[in-house]
Amino acid sequence: MSLHWNEQVTALANAAAGLQETADAWYDDLPRFLVPTGQLTGRQYADTVMARNAAAWQHLLVVMECVPAMLPQVLAAARRQDYRSGPISEDLGQLTGLNNRVGAIVRVREEWLNVQALMNAAHPGGGQRLAGQVDALRNEEAWRHTAPLAHQTAALARAADHLSHRVNTLRQAADLRRDAALTRSAAPGSTRARQPSAPAARSAQQPVNRHTR
Repeated sequence: MSLHWNEQVTALANAAAGLQETADAWYDDLPRFLVPTGQLTGRQYADTVMARNAAAWQHLLVVMECVPAMLPQVLAAARRQDYRSGPISEDLGQLTGLNNRVGAIVRVREEWLNVQALMNAAHPGGGQRLAGQVDALRNEEAWRHTAPLAHQTAALARAADHLSHRVNTLRQAADLRRDAALTRSAAPGSTRARQPSAPAARSAQQPVNRHTR
C-alpha cells in the first residue's frame, strides 16, 4: 500500500516537473522566432508549437490519472494546523480549484474523442491522418492549462509526500474496517444467519386448535 502511494507521488511530481520544463523551454525558445517587427514566423514555429503541445499532453495524461485519486486523500489527511503554518501550508493553499482544472482537461479529452469518432464514421479509411489532426487540435486546446497545472500539481505532490504517513494510516484503517465488516457478514452467528425461515416463522405464529369433540 505504501509503495503504491509513493509511486503515485513520484509519478505526479515527475509530471509536474515535465509540465514546468516544457513551459520554460518554450518561453526560452520563443525569442528566436521573432523578427525585428515582432511577428512570429515560419513553418519551424508551427512545428515547435505542435511538439510543445504534444510533450505537455503526455504529462497531462499522468495528471488526469493521479490527481482524482490523490487529492481527496491529501485533503482528508491534512489538519487545520497544516493550513495555518508548517512546511506545506502554502502548498495546501494552492490546491483550490485544482479538481476543476483537471476536470476541464478531462472534458477536452472526451470532447475530442467524440469528434474523432464522428470523423472516423464520416470518413472511413482516413484514420491516421484524421487522428493526427484531432490530436494536434486537442493538444493546442489543453496547452493553456499547462502553466497553472504545473504549479498546482507540484504543490499536491509535495503535500502528498509530506502527508504520506497519515494517508497510509487512513487507508489501512479503511481496509481494516472493510475487512471486519465482511467478516461479520459472513460469520455463522450473524444477524442474517439467525433469521428464521419463512415457513418456520409462520408455523410458530399459527395458534393451536384445542377444541375436541
